[in-house]
Amino acid sequence: MANFDKKSLDEFGRNWIKFIREEIKKDALKSTFIPRSKEFYNSFSYEISPDGNVEIYSSWPWVDIIVDGAPRYKMAWLAWCFGRFR
Repeated sequence: MANFDKKSLDEFGRNWIKFIREEIKKDALKSTFIPRSKEFYNSFSYEISPDGNVEIYSSWPWVDIIVDGAPRYKMAWLAWCFGRFR
């Protein structure tokens, strides 16, 4: 597994949040269940854990209903690809 410095992890986290917001906006057009407010889009953030994982969070009160059934998982393949091609 590749090891990344804090700067790289921060860049990855910022880009991942940007991607999530873009995808939410696309999905919201297909569903009346997903909020379309700026507050919802901005409720997503990331943190870097002590062991170097980028963890995505949302402060939206009922986001768990939207992502219900989506378990947490490590994206080892993404880290491997990022490290290999960097």
